[in-house]
Amino acid sequence: MGLSDTSISKLELCQEIQKHAPNFYFTEASIGEDVDKRAYIVSNEKIESKEFKPSTPFSVGITELIKTFQIVKRRQHANI
Repeated sequence: MGLSDTSISKLELCQEIQKHAPNFYFTEASIGEDVDKRAYIVSNEKIESKEFKPSTPFSVGITELIKTFQIVKRRQHANI
């Protein structure tokens, strides 16, 4: 997400999206395994050392992406 204090899991991301889009549906499989086996911690040390601070809160970014998706979804020739 860009900064250490906003590093979240896929489940937490889905839960955040659902706060802004109540009809958003996600599920966790109780069997099998995730084919995406990436499990690593991203270092944000370099960007944080430059004292970068995002100007848009994470929740606002989610809201903006949802609005954008709704606009693009209505377009006849969208790449979605």
